[in-house]
Amino acid sequence: GVRDSAYYDLTWNISGGSTSEGFESDNEATGTANVRPYTAAVFTNYTMIGPVPVGSTWSGMNATTKGAFRRGARIRRNSSQRVVNSIFMGYRNFLMIDGDSCVRNTNFPAAFALTNPNTAVDVQKKQIFFTNNLIVNTTAASPVADSTANGLLEVTRAAKSGLKLAAIDAGLRQTGVLANNINPVAFTAGTVLVNPLSASTTPDFRPVAGSPALSGANFDNNPVLSSLTTSLHEIQRAIAAANPVYPNPVSANGVLNFGKQVVSYGIFDINGRLIRYGFEADHATLEGLGKGIYIVKFEDNAQRFIVE
Repeated sequence: GVRDSAYYDLTWNISGGSTSEGFESDNEATGTANVRPYTAAVFTNYTMIGPVPVGSTWSGMNATTKGAFRRGARIRRNSSQRVVNSIFMGYRNFLMIDGDSCVRNTNFPAAFALTNPNTAVDVQKKQIFFTNNLIVNTTAASPVADSTANGLLEVTRAAKSGLKLAAIDAGLRQTGVLANNINPVAFTAGTVLVNPLSASTTPDFRPVAGSPALSGANFDNNPVLSSLTTSLHEIQRAIAAANPVYPNPVSANGVLNFGKQVVSYGIFDINGRLIRYGFEADHATLEGLGKGIYIVKFEDNAQRFIVE
């Protein structure tokens, strides 16, 4: 996805209220924390190029462009997104958690503790994960640093916004397997992509040799699937669900019954790879699967749980 600074939402010139993001997740206008409806999608292996040209800074752009373009991803109004294994470069801010209903969905307990939800919510069911992403040029992004924003992150303008900003920012900078790679190289030509300039007549979005876009990628064993299938909370919910799959164990060529009609199901190997899936079904056929341990994750209209 490329944000060309010459093209933007024209309503910006009329009301100033609609900005152009890399992508935006929206749902219920009142922004409650209700379990449903909510938007839950997985964005993985994306390259998102913002309006700030490589080698430039946000402060060097004209006033219209500064106002019309904002964030790499804006998550708002009862949304639960998983954004992983992707590249973000050239934005004012790279991620916005817009509204307390979305702050409550973050997988950073310190930020969650700063909210006061008035609706009972299954926190594990609705979470925002922004992990294992490559982010380049927070130092060349928005120079404005206040209680709601810095170069990397922006949060809603609400009570305790500064504390929320600090808590979520710390989470985005955590170390470990799923850590985001933030500013590993300079925001100059040839450090990440060959030629990502949107105004160029010969753009080339391939990673350059030795680029962190290559060294940090994980295409074979996507970390978002591992995080989905190793949730202790979901396993505990499966035990208590009283709707076990059967038979268990099941023969390699047999049929696995769910005991009821489910909205969707997925069968994962022990490494978290999705190997079979289906929708609106009460069973799955296992023909062709080798002997071993598999994880079945399925969802109905009431809950989501997994069975091993």
